[in-house]
Amino acid sequence: MKNGKLFFLKKLLISSGSGGGGGGGEWTELDGARKELEMVRKFGGSGSEVPYLAPLVDSSEIGSSGSGGGSGGGSGGDDGGAAAAAVTTTTTTTTTSGGSGKKRGGRHQIMMVFPWYEMTFGDVIRRCVSKGVDTDAVQVLTLFSQLCKSVLSFHSHKDGCFAIRSISPDTIWLTSPTDLVIFNYGTCRPARLAKV
Repeated sequence: MKNGKLFFLKKLLISSGSGGGGGGGEWTELDGARKELEMVRKFGGSGSEVPYLAPLVDSSEIGSSGSGGGSGGGSGGDDGGAAAAAVTTTTTTTTTSGGSGKKRGGRHQIMMVFPWYEMTFGDVIRRCVSKGVDTDAVQVLTLFSQLCKSVLSFHSHKDGCFAIRSISPDTIWLTSPTDLVIFNYGTCRPARLAKV
């Protein structure tokens, strides 16, 4: 909590075995995590042209070698560490094999801070199911319209067409009963368009 507001911390932990030189694709997971951070900074930062996205408050990458050294960087101000220290946390851990040597290599942490929202659309669906009632049609259509506008903005972005993945009821946060923001949009990538 900071200034009476709650924040959400998404933390990616990537461990890599040593094997030298990036051969065998051992840094694939780290590259993927960095690409996710790049996309979140691109679309979730201030001045984004894509509507209905959870805004990025702060971000940081901390890398450490096998000897324990490290380096870090962030997109926010000096208070980024304080914000990240007191928020709700989710962690994804990925470990890659380091070839035949089996020696432990570097470890990286990529952290992204977003505002905290109390409910996802998945929560709404589960609540309706538990009560045996239908979801409100007006609410569903309003949220679906916002979702379509956001996806269309990805497809018609000035830097090219982007495909956004991983949209599900649990990655749609509600800022009010009829307003949403999309979380987990860091999985978007330039779309591969087939020529007809």
